Amino acid sequence: MSDWQEMHNTLTKEWHFDDYAEAWAAAEEIVPLFDAYDHHPEITIAWGKLTVTSTTHDAGDMVTDKDHELAHAIDEVLG
Repeated sequence: MSDWQEMHNTLTKEWHFDDYAEAWAAAEEIVPLFDAYDHHPEITIAWGKLTVTSTTHDAGDMVTDKDHELAHAIDEVLG
């Protein structure tokens, strides 16, 4: 997994795009993964930027294998 940052009990990655619409489209590509993995991270969409922040609430807000597995799946889609 490249560029994912683990800190403060979260796993976070940021992608950059040319505009808001491209960031939104990227988010739409990964949202189906959240239900498929039964793991629902926070996503933030801003002008040209998509940020995903994941933690496992059931494990006391810690980073677990579920976060790493979802991150890997997201990387498969977004690179």
